[in-house]
Amino acid sequence: SSTRRHGPSAERPTSVVVDDSNVVDDEAGTDVGTASGALTPERPDARVAGGAIGRWPHAASTTSTPSNAHTARDLDHPVPLPSMLPPGLELSAAIEGHRVQRPRCFGSIIPSVIAHAQRAMVRFAGQRRRLSVGCRTRARPRVQVMIAVVVVRDGQLPAGGDETVAECDGRALLLGSGTATAAQALVGIATHVIAVETGPFQPGANAARLAPLLVNEPAVVLPGSPDGRDLAPRLAALLHRSLFAGAIKVSTTKIELTRNGSTEIHEVNPGPTFVATLQPGVRGAAPAPNAAAPTIEHLDAAAGSAARDAEVHAVLPPDPATIDLAEATRIVGGGAGLDGPARMTQLGRVGAALGASTGATRVLTDRGWAAHERQIGTTGVVVNPRLYLAFGISGAVQHTSGLGNPDHVISVNTDGHCPMMQLADLAIIGDANAVLDELERVLDGPT
Repeated sequence: SSTRRHGPSAERPTSVVVDDSNVVDDEAGTDVGTASGALTPERPDARVAGGAIGRWPHAASTTSTPSNAHTARDLDHPVPLPSMLPPGLELSAAIEGHRVQRPRCFGSIIPSVIAHAQRAMVRFAGQRRRLSVGCRTRARPRVQVMIAVVVVRDGQLPAGGDETVAECDGRALLLGSGTATAAQALVGIATHVIAVETGPFQPGANAARLAPLLVNEPAVVLPGSPDGRDLAPRLAALLHRSLFAGAIKVSTTKIELTRNGSTEIHEVNPGPTFVATLQPGVRGAAPAPNAAAPTIEHLDAAAGSAARDAEVHAVLPPDPATIDLAEATRIVGGGAGLDGPARMTQLGRVGAALGASTGATRVLTDRGWAAHERQIGTTGVVVNPRLYLAFGISGAVQHTSGLGNPDHVISVNTDGHCPMMQLADLAIIGDANAVLDELERVLDGPT
Protein backbone atom coordinates (compact mmCIF):
# COMPACT_ATOMS: atom_id res chain seq x y z
CA SER A 1 0.00 0.00 0.00
CA SER A 2 1.13 3.58 -0.54
CA THR A 3 0.63 6.88 1.30
CA ARG A 4 -0.08 10.18 -0.37
CA ARG A 5 0.47 13.36 1.65
CA HIS A 6 -2.11 16.14 1.67
CA GLY A 7 -0.67 19.09 3.49
CA PRO A 8 0.97 18.71 6.93
CA SER A 9 1.79 15.26 8.20
CA ALA A 10 -0.96 15.53 10.78
CA GLU A 11 -3.46 15.87 7.97
CA ARG A 12 -2.27 13.01 5.76
CA PRO A 13 -4.73 10.18 5.01
CA THR A 14 -3.83 6.71 6.20
CA SER A 15 -3.43 4.05 3.51
CA VAL A 16 -5.88 1.22 3.10
CA VAL A 17 -4.58 -2.03 4.53
CA VAL A 18 -6.01 -4.81 2.36
CA ASP A 19 -4.53 -8.27 2.11
CA ASP A 20 -6.31 -10.35 -0.51
CA SER A 21 -3.59 -12.97 -0.92
CA ASN A 22 -5.72 -15.71 0.58
CA VAL A 23 -9.00 -14.85 -1.08
CA VAL A 24 -10.30 -17.78 -3.11
CA ASP A 25 -13.02 -17.73 -5.71
CA ASP A 26 -16.28 -19.20 -4.43
CA GLU A 27 -16.68 -21.20 -7.62
CA ALA A 28 -13.88 -23.47 -6.42
CA GLY A 29 -16.16 -24.54 -3.59
CA THR A 30 -13.68 -23.72 -0.82
CA ASP A 31 -13.70 -21.43 2.17
CA VAL A 32 -12.40 -17.98 1.43
CA GLY A 33 -9.87 -16.09 3.49
CA THR A 34 -10.19 -12.65 5.01
CA ALA A 35 -8.70 -9.39 3.85
CA SER A 36 -8.56 -7.35 6.99
CA GLY A 37 -7.21 -4.17 8.50
CA ALA A 38 -7.87 -1.85 11.42
CA LEU A 39 -8.75 1.80 11.99
CA THR A 40 -8.32 3.48 15.35
CA PRO A 41 -9.81 6.93 16.04
CA GLU A 42 -7.81 9.41 18.04
CA ARG A 43 -10.77 10.75 20.02
CA PRO A 44 -13.83 9.03 21.45
CA ASP A 45 -16.10 11.52 19.69
CA ALA A 46 -14.80 10.50 16.28
CA ARG A 47 -17.61 10.06 13.78
CA VAL A 48 -18.01 7.61 10.93
CA ALA A 49 -19.84 8.99 7.93
CA GLY A 50 -22.15 6.19 6.89
CA GLY A 51 -22.86 7.72 3.52
CA ALA A 52 -19.14 8.03 2.77
CA ILE A 53 -18.43 4.41 3.70
CA GLY A 54 -21.14 2.96 1.58
CA ARG A 55 -21.11 5.27 -1.42
CA TRP A 56 -20.98 2.99 -4.48
CA PRO A 57 -19.14 2.86 -6.76
CA HIS A 58 -17.35 6.19 -6.23
CA ALA A 59 -16.98 6.91 -2.53
CA ALA A 60 -15.34 10.15 -1.35
CA SER A 61 -14.99 12.15 1.82
CA THR A 62 -17.56 14.76 2.71
CA THR A 63 -17.08 18.19 4.20
CA SER A 64 -19.81 17.77 6.77
CA THR A 65 -20.98 14.94 8.95
CA PRO A 66 -24.27 13.52 7.61
CA SER A 67 -27.29 13.26 9.82
CA ASN A 68 -27.09 9.48 9.90
CA ALA A 69 -23.46 9.40 11.19
CA HIS A 70 -22.67 7.11 14.12
CA THR A 71 -20.16 7.66 16.87
CA ALA A 72 -17.58 4.99 17.59
CA ARG A 73 -19.52 4.03 20.71
CA ASP A 74 -22.65 3.36 18.64
CA LEU A 75 -21.09 0.95 16.17
CA ASP A 76 -22.72 -2.16 17.55
CA HIS A 77 -25.41 -1.35 14.97
CA PRO A 78 -24.50 -1.75 11.29
CA VAL A 79 -23.61 1.43 9.45
CA PRO A 80 -26.26 2.13 6.77
CA LEU A 81 -25.09 1.34 3.25
CA PRO A 82 -26.82 2.35 0.04
CA SER A 83 -29.08 -0.05 -1.80
CA MET A 84 -26.57 -0.31 -4.66
CA LEU A 85 -24.23 -2.33 -2.45
CA PRO A 86 -24.21 -5.87 -3.88
CA PRO A 87 -26.18 -8.36 -1.80
CA GLY A 88 -24.06 -10.63 0.32
CA LEU A 89 -21.27 -8.12 1.15
CA GLU A 90 -19.63 -8.28 4.55
CA LEU A 91 -17.97 -4.93 5.27
CA SER A 92 -16.15 -4.54 8.55
CA ALA A 93 -14.22 -1.82 10.31
CA ALA A 94 -12.61 -2.42 13.69
CA ILE A 95 -13.11 0.77 15.65
CA GLU A 96 -12.51 0.68 19.43
CA GLY A 97 -13.40 -3.01 19.55
CA HIS A 98 -16.59 -2.53 17.57
CA ARG A 99 -17.25 -4.22 14.22
CA VAL A 100 -19.44 -3.01 11.39
CA GLN A 101 -20.83 -5.96 9.48
CA ARG A 102 -22.92 -6.52 6.44
CA PRO A 103 -23.97 -9.87 4.91
CA ARG A 104 -21.45 -12.06 3.07
CA CYS A 105 -20.44 -11.79 -0.58
CA PHE A 106 -19.51 -14.26 -3.25
CA GLY A 107 -15.92 -14.49 -4.47
CA SER A 108 -16.79 -13.36 -7.97
CA ILE A 109 -17.21 -9.72 -6.78
CA ILE A 110 -14.23 -9.60 -4.41
CA PRO A 111 -11.94 -7.67 -6.82
CA SER A 112 -14.59 -4.96 -7.28
CA VAL A 113 -15.29 -4.81 -3.56
CA ILE A 114 -11.61 -4.28 -2.74
CA ALA A 115 -11.11 -1.74 -5.52
CA HIS A 116 -14.03 0.41 -4.41
CA ALA A 117 -13.38 -0.09 -0.71
CA GLN A 118 -9.95 1.48 -1.17
CA ARG A 119 -11.72 4.70 -2.10
CA ALA A 120 -14.07 4.62 0.89
CA MET A 121 -13.49 7.59 3.20
CA VAL A 122 -14.09 8.23 6.89
CA ARG A 123 -14.22 11.67 8.42
CA PHE A 124 -12.50 12.11 11.78
CA ALA A 125 -12.83 15.69 13.14
CA GLY A 126 -11.36 17.38 10.08
CA GLN A 127 -8.94 14.56 9.20
CA ARG A 128 -9.50 12.32 6.19
CA ARG A 129 -8.48 8.70 6.74
CA ARG A 130 -9.05 5.85 4.38
CA LEU A 131 -11.05 3.02 5.86
CA SER A 132 -9.36 -0.35 6.40
CA VAL A 133 -11.88 -2.77 4.99
CA GLY A 134 -12.19 -6.51 5.46
CA CYS A 135 -14.15 -8.52 2.91
CA ARG A 136 -14.79 -12.15 3.72
CA THR A 137 -16.73 -14.74 1.78
CA ARG A 138 -17.57 -18.30 2.49
CA ALA A 139 -18.58 -20.81 -0.11
CA ARG A 140 -22.24 -21.73 -0.25
CA PRO A 141 -22.99 -25.05 1.41
CA ARG A 142 -22.66 -27.79 -1.18
CA VAL A 143 -23.35 -31.49 -1.03
CA GLN A 144 -19.92 -33.06 -1.23
CA VAL A 145 -20.61 -36.76 -0.64
CA MET A 146 -23.13 -39.42 -1.64
CA ILE A 147 -23.88 -42.81 -0.11
CA ALA A 148 -24.87 -46.00 -1.90
CA VAL A 149 -27.62 -48.14 -0.37
CA VAL A 150 -27.37 -51.72 -1.65
CA VAL A 151 -29.67 -54.65 -0.81
CA VAL A 152 -27.77 -57.92 -0.31
CA ARG A 153 -29.29 -61.40 -0.49
CA ASP A 154 -27.30 -64.26 1.04
CA GLY A 155 -24.04 -62.35 0.67
CA GLN A 156 -24.55 -61.64 -3.05
CA LEU A 157 -24.47 -58.11 -4.44
CA PRO A 158 -27.23 -57.27 -6.94
CA ALA A 159 -26.58 -56.19 -10.50
CA GLY A 160 -25.11 -52.71 -10.45
CA GLY A 161 -24.26 -52.82 -6.75
CA ASP A 162 -20.54 -52.33 -7.27
CA GLU A 163 -21.17 -49.58 -9.84
CA THR A 164 -23.37 -47.67 -7.42
CA VAL A 165 -20.71 -47.85 -4.70
CA ALA A 166 -18.10 -46.60 -7.18
CA GLU A 167 -20.40 -43.73 -8.20
CA CYS A 168 -20.57 -42.70 -4.53
CA ASP A 169 -16.76 -42.68 -4.16
CA GLY A 170 -16.69 -45.86 -2.09
CA ARG A 171 -19.25 -44.98 0.62
CA ALA A 172 -21.86 -47.71 1.02
CA LEU A 173 -24.59 -48.99 3.30
CA LEU A 174 -25.31 -52.69 2.81
CA LEU A 175 -28.49 -54.20 4.19
CA GLY A 176 -30.02 -57.64 4.04
CA SER A 177 -28.43 -61.01 4.75
CA GLY A 178 -24.71 -61.76 4.52
CA THR A 179 -23.62 -58.12 4.40
CA ALA A 180 -20.14 -58.85 5.77
CA THR A 181 -19.49 -61.34 2.96
CA ALA A 182 -20.77 -58.89 0.36
CA ALA A 183 -18.48 -56.18 1.73
CA GLN A 184 -15.46 -58.32 0.91
CA ALA A 185 -16.57 -58.38 -2.73
CA LEU A 186 -16.18 -54.59 -2.77
CA VAL A 187 -12.42 -54.59 -2.11
CA GLY A 188 -10.84 -52.01 -4.38
CA ILE A 189 -14.16 -50.21 -4.89
CA ALA A 190 -15.50 -49.40 -1.42
CA THR A 191 -13.62 -47.41 1.21
CA HIS A 192 -16.15 -47.35 4.05
CA VAL A 193 -19.05 -49.79 4.45
CA ILE A 194 -21.91 -49.68 6.95
CA ALA A 195 -23.36 -53.18 7.32
CA VAL A 196 -26.92 -53.58 8.59
CA GLU A 197 -28.22 -57.14 8.96
CA THR A 198 -31.96 -57.08 8.41
CA GLY A 199 -32.63 -60.68 7.36
CA PRO A 200 -35.02 -61.40 4.49
CA PHE A 201 -35.73 -58.41 2.29
CA GLN A 202 -38.89 -56.51 3.22
CA PRO A 203 -38.91 -53.14 1.43
CA GLY A 204 -41.47 -51.44 3.67
CA ALA A 205 -39.90 -52.50 6.95
CA ASN A 206 -36.37 -51.91 5.66
CA ALA A 207 -37.23 -48.39 4.53
CA ALA A 208 -38.62 -47.58 7.99
CA ARG A 209 -35.40 -48.89 9.56
CA LEU A 210 -33.07 -47.03 7.23
CA ALA A 211 -34.80 -43.64 7.17
CA PRO A 212 -33.42 -42.52 10.59
CA LEU A 213 -29.91 -43.58 9.53
CA LEU A 214 -30.10 -41.66 6.24
CA VAL A 215 -31.77 -38.47 7.41
CA ASN A 216 -28.40 -36.66 7.49
CA GLU A 217 -27.25 -38.11 4.16
CA PRO A 218 -28.31 -35.56 1.53
CA ALA A 219 -27.66 -37.77 -1.53
CA VAL A 220 -28.78 -41.43 -1.47
CA VAL A 221 -28.17 -43.64 -4.52
CA LEU A 222 -29.43 -47.22 -5.03
CA PRO A 223 -28.75 -49.63 -7.88
CA GLY A 224 -31.59 -50.02 -10.35
CA SER A 225 -31.93 -53.72 -9.47
CA PRO A 226 -35.37 -55.15 -8.61
CA ASP A 227 -34.75 -54.75 -4.87
CA GLY A 228 -33.30 -51.27 -5.37
CA ARG A 229 -36.34 -50.19 -7.36
CA ASP A 230 -38.60 -51.53 -4.59
CA LEU A 231 -36.75 -49.73 -1.80
CA ALA A 232 -35.95 -46.38 -3.47
CA PRO A 233 -39.49 -44.90 -3.67
CA ARG A 234 -40.24 -45.93 -0.08
CA LEU A 235 -37.08 -44.23 1.16
CA ALA A 236 -37.84 -41.11 -0.87
CA ALA A 237 -41.35 -40.92 0.60
CA LEU A 238 -40.16 -41.34 4.21
CA LEU A 239 -37.34 -38.80 3.75
CA HIS A 240 -39.63 -36.37 1.87
CA ARG A 241 -37.27 -36.14 -1.10
CA SER A 242 -37.46 -36.25 -4.86
CA LEU A 243 -36.76 -39.59 -6.57
CA PHE A 244 -34.76 -39.72 -9.80
CA ALA A 245 -35.15 -43.21 -11.27
CA GLY A 246 -33.24 -44.67 -14.20
CA ALA A 247 -30.12 -42.51 -13.95
CA ILE A 248 -26.97 -43.27 -15.94
CA LYS A 249 -24.84 -40.70 -14.10
CA VAL A 250 -25.32 -39.20 -10.65
CA SER A 251 -23.53 -36.30 -8.98
CA THR A 252 -24.51 -33.79 -6.34
CA THR A 253 -25.12 -31.10 -8.95
CA LYS A 254 -26.38 -32.99 -12.01
CA ILE A 255 -28.20 -36.24 -12.79
CA GLU A 256 -28.51 -37.74 -16.26
CA LEU A 257 -31.69 -39.75 -16.84
CA THR A 258 -32.67 -41.94 -19.79
CA ARG A 259 -36.20 -41.54 -21.09
CA ASN A 260 -38.36 -42.74 -23.98
CA GLY A 261 -36.87 -46.19 -24.25
CA SER A 262 -33.28 -45.02 -23.68
CA THR A 263 -33.44 -42.83 -26.78
CA GLU A 264 -33.17 -39.57 -24.82
CA ILE A 265 -30.91 -38.33 -22.03
CA HIS A 266 -32.35 -35.69 -19.75
CA GLU A 267 -30.11 -33.61 -17.45
CA VAL A 268 -31.68 -32.37 -14.22
CA ASN A 269 -30.49 -30.41 -11.19
CA PRO A 270 -31.39 -32.62 -8.23
CA GLY A 271 -31.34 -29.96 -5.54
CA PRO A 272 -29.68 -30.29 -2.13
CA THR A 273 -31.27 -33.61 -1.12
CA PHE A 274 -32.50 -36.49 -3.27
CA VAL A 275 -32.81 -40.24 -3.82
CA ALA A 276 -31.75 -41.78 -7.14
CA THR A 277 -31.40 -45.20 -8.79
CA LEU A 278 -28.47 -45.98 -11.10
CA GLN A 279 -29.00 -48.25 -14.10
CA PRO A 280 -26.84 -51.40 -13.86
CA GLY A 281 -24.19 -52.03 -16.49
CA VAL A 282 -23.79 -48.43 -17.65
CA ARG A 283 -21.04 -47.01 -15.49
CA GLY A 284 -18.84 -50.03 -14.91
CA ALA A 285 -16.61 -50.51 -11.88
CA ALA A 286 -12.98 -51.62 -12.02
CA PRO A 287 -11.45 -52.51 -8.62
CA ALA A 288 -8.27 -50.63 -7.80
CA PRO A 289 -5.26 -52.98 -7.77
CA ASN A 290 -3.62 -53.77 -4.43
CA ALA A 291 -6.32 -51.83 -2.61
CA ALA A 292 -6.89 -52.32 1.10
CA ALA A 293 -10.10 -53.86 2.37
CA PRO A 294 -12.78 -51.31 3.21
CA THR A 295 -13.47 -50.36 6.80
CA ILE A 296 -16.67 -52.07 7.92
CA GLU A 297 -18.98 -50.60 10.54
CA HIS A 298 -21.72 -52.89 11.85
CA LEU A 299 -24.95 -51.23 12.93
CA ASP A 300 -28.15 -52.54 14.47
CA ALA A 301 -31.04 -50.68 12.92
CA ALA A 302 -34.03 -50.27 15.19
CA ALA A 303 -37.20 -51.93 14.03
CA GLY A 304 -39.31 -49.53 12.02
CA SER A 305 -43.03 -49.01 12.01
CA ALA A 306 -45.30 -51.93 11.23
CA ALA A 307 -45.15 -51.40 7.48
CA ARG A 308 -47.20 -53.86 5.44
CA ASP A 309 -45.07 -55.90 3.09
CA ALA A 310 -46.04 -58.64 0.69
CA GLU A 311 -45.73 -62.13 2.11
CA VAL A 312 -43.23 -64.34 0.30
CA HIS A 313 -44.55 -67.88 -0.09
CA ALA A 314 -41.89 -69.18 -2.49
CA VAL A 315 -38.98 -67.96 -4.58
CA LEU A 316 -39.10 -69.37 -8.11
CA PRO A 317 -36.05 -69.59 -10.38
CA PRO A 318 -36.04 -66.98 -13.16
CA ASP A 319 -37.47 -67.89 -16.54
CA PRO A 320 -34.70 -67.28 -19.12
CA ALA A 321 -37.30 -66.32 -21.73
CA THR A 322 -38.74 -63.47 -19.67
CA ILE A 323 -35.94 -62.40 -17.34
CA ASP A 324 -34.65 -58.85 -17.74
CA LEU A 325 -31.57 -59.02 -19.95
CA ALA A 326 -29.69 -56.77 -17.53
CA GLU A 327 -30.07 -59.51 -14.90
CA ALA A 328 -29.26 -62.50 -17.15
CA THR A 329 -26.06 -64.40 -16.47
CA ARG A 330 -26.20 -66.32 -19.78
CA ILE A 331 -27.25 -64.80 -23.10
CA VAL A 332 -27.41 -66.14 -26.65
CA GLY A 333 -27.54 -63.34 -29.21
CA GLY A 334 -28.44 -63.23 -32.90
CA GLY A 335 -27.26 -60.77 -35.52
CA ALA A 336 -27.50 -59.95 -39.22
CA GLY A 337 -25.85 -63.26 -40.11
CA LEU A 338 -29.09 -65.17 -39.38
CA ASP A 339 -31.14 -65.90 -42.51
CA GLY A 340 -34.70 -65.42 -41.29
CA PRO A 341 -37.04 -64.55 -38.41
CA ALA A 342 -37.54 -68.25 -37.62
CA ARG A 343 -33.95 -68.34 -36.47
CA MET A 344 -34.85 -66.17 -33.46
CA THR A 345 -37.40 -68.78 -32.39
CA GLN A 346 -34.76 -71.46 -32.79
CA LEU A 347 -32.33 -69.29 -30.81
CA GLY A 348 -34.90 -69.17 -28.02
CA ARG A 349 -35.09 -72.97 -27.89
CA VAL A 350 -31.32 -73.28 -27.76
CA GLY A 351 -31.20 -70.62 -25.04
CA ALA A 352 -33.82 -72.43 -22.95
CA ALA A 353 -31.77 -75.66 -23.17
CA LEU A 354 -28.69 -73.77 -21.98
CA GLY A 355 -30.54 -71.77 -19.29
CA ALA A 356 -29.80 -68.58 -21.23
CA SER A 357 -31.84 -65.55 -22.29
CA THR A 358 -32.21 -64.41 -25.89
CA GLY A 359 -30.79 -61.15 -27.19
CA ALA A 360 -30.42 -59.47 -30.56
CA THR A 361 -28.66 -56.66 -32.37
CA ARG A 362 -30.36 -53.50 -33.53
CA VAL A 363 -30.49 -54.80 -37.11
CA LEU A 364 -32.85 -57.59 -36.05
CA THR A 365 -35.05 -55.41 -33.84
CA ASP A 366 -35.38 -52.90 -36.69
CA ARG A 367 -36.48 -55.78 -38.95
CA GLY A 368 -39.08 -56.79 -36.36
CA TRP A 369 -37.52 -60.19 -35.70
CA ALA A 370 -37.12 -59.41 -31.98
CA ALA A 371 -38.73 -57.04 -29.49
CA HIS A 372 -36.90 -53.85 -28.56
CA GLU A 373 -36.44 -54.99 -24.95
CA ARG A 374 -34.26 -57.81 -26.33
CA GLN A 375 -31.90 -55.40 -28.08
CA ILE A 376 -28.37 -55.37 -26.63
CA GLY A 377 -26.31 -52.20 -26.96
CA THR A 378 -26.08 -48.54 -26.06
CA THR A 379 -29.53 -47.81 -27.55
CA GLY A 380 -31.03 -50.96 -26.04
CA VAL A 381 -30.19 -52.91 -22.87
CA VAL A 382 -26.76 -52.82 -21.29
CA VAL A 383 -25.91 -56.32 -20.07
CA ASN A 384 -23.13 -57.97 -18.10
CA PRO A 385 -23.48 -61.75 -18.45
CA ARG A 386 -21.03 -64.42 -17.42
CA LEU A 387 -21.48 -66.22 -20.75
CA TYR A 388 -22.33 -64.64 -24.11
CA LEU A 389 -22.84 -66.64 -27.32
CA ALA A 390 -22.97 -64.52 -30.49
CA PHE A 391 -24.42 -66.04 -33.68
CA GLY A 392 -23.85 -64.01 -36.84
CA ILE A 393 -22.90 -60.83 -34.97
CA SER A 394 -20.09 -58.76 -36.49
CA GLY A 395 -19.59 -56.67 -33.35
CA ALA A 396 -20.43 -53.03 -34.13
CA VAL A 397 -19.31 -50.66 -31.41
CA GLN A 398 -22.94 -49.82 -30.52
CA HIS A 399 -23.43 -53.48 -29.67
CA THR A 400 -20.13 -54.38 -28.00
CA SER A 401 -20.17 -51.27 -25.79
CA GLY A 402 -23.38 -52.60 -24.22
CA LEU A 403 -21.97 -56.05 -23.42
CA GLY A 404 -20.38 -55.10 -20.12
CA ASN A 405 -17.53 -57.41 -19.16
CA PRO A 406 -18.56 -61.05 -19.80
CA ASP A 407 -16.41 -63.79 -18.31
CA HIS A 408 -16.65 -65.88 -21.49
CA VAL A 409 -17.54 -64.93 -25.08
CA ILE A 410 -18.18 -67.47 -27.89
CA SER A 411 -18.65 -66.10 -31.39
CA VAL A 412 -19.75 -67.82 -34.62
CA ASN A 413 -19.18 -65.90 -37.86
CA THR A 414 -17.92 -66.42 -41.39
CA ASP A 415 -15.59 -63.42 -41.02
CA GLY A 416 -12.74 -64.40 -38.74
CA HIS A 417 -11.48 -60.81 -38.52
CA CYS A 418 -14.67 -59.01 -37.42
CA PRO A 419 -14.61 -57.25 -34.01
CA MET A 420 -16.77 -59.85 -32.26
CA MET A 421 -14.41 -62.65 -33.29
CA GLN A 422 -11.50 -60.62 -31.96
CA LEU A 423 -13.28 -60.26 -28.60
CA ALA A 424 -14.19 -63.94 -28.34
CA ASP A 425 -12.54 -66.47 -26.07
CA LEU A 426 -13.67 -69.13 -28.55
CA ALA A 427 -14.10 -68.06 -32.17
CA ILE A 428 -15.80 -70.48 -34.60
CA ILE A 429 -15.39 -69.58 -38.28
CA GLY A 430 -18.46 -70.87 -40.06
CA ASP A 431 -22.06 -70.23 -41.02
CA ALA A 432 -24.02 -69.25 -37.91
CA ASN A 433 -27.20 -70.88 -39.25
CA ALA A 434 -25.55 -74.27 -39.81
CA VAL A 435 -23.82 -74.16 -36.41
CA LEU A 436 -27.13 -73.28 -34.76
CA ASP A 437 -28.83 -76.28 -36.41
CA GLU A 438 -26.10 -78.62 -35.23
CA LEU A 439 -26.09 -77.20 -31.69
CA GLU A 440 -29.86 -77.66 -31.38
CA ARG A 441 -29.55 -81.28 -32.60
CA VAL A 442 -26.87 -82.00 -29.99
CA LEU A 443 -28.86 -80.42 -27.19
CA ASP A 444 -32.01 -82.36 -28.12
CA GLY A 445 -30.20 -85.67 -28.46
CA PRO A 446 -29.20 -88.13 -25.72
CA THR A 447 -26.56 -86.91 -23.30
